[in-house]
Amino acid sequence: MQKIVFIVPRLDCGGAERVSVTFAKQLMHAGNYVEFVNIGNEAGAMRQWLEVYDIPFVCLNRRRVMWSWQPLWLYLRRERPTYVYSSWRHVSIVLLLLGYVLPLRVIVREPTMPSNQLGRTGWKQRVLRKLMQRLYKRADRIIAQTPEMKQEIMEHYRVPTTKVCVIFNPID
Repeated sequence: MQKIVFIVPRLDCGGAERVSVTFAKQLMHAGNYVEFVNIGNEAGAMRQWLEVYDIPFVCLNRRRVMWSWQPLWLYLRRERPTYVYSSWRHVSIVLLLLGYVLPLRVIVREPTMPSNQLGRTGWKQRVLRKLMQRLYKRADRIIAQTPEMKQEIMEHYRVPTTKVCVIFNPID
């Protein structure tokens, strides 16, 4: 049995959250232990989804992903999951950075086409893009939602084709 931890920034409801819960349910049915770690507080409609499906979750009660690295590091060091999963860029960057000091196997789901982000300007976007180009190579697997997205991930982030796989969004 593998231990898979899904890291989410908050318990809001949206497409990435729905996909994460659907993946978690499928992995549980396959005999894996699944847990969610919420960086934010316990408020949010996603909490009901997790409770309905008996998916355990932990809240770190941090206001920002950027300041969550220490409690996240402590949690991951103590729990030693087989895999950690993220579908949010900021969370993925923190996990991949933690991979320098912890033996983490990180699965990243890219939430949107990289070309959608290229038009955005500003120093934050430039830093985020550079971090993704450097860190995405450290991911064990990157999930693209379409073959076109896979191609863009490989081109924009310079990731080898062996690290990127296509998994269409599941429907529950």
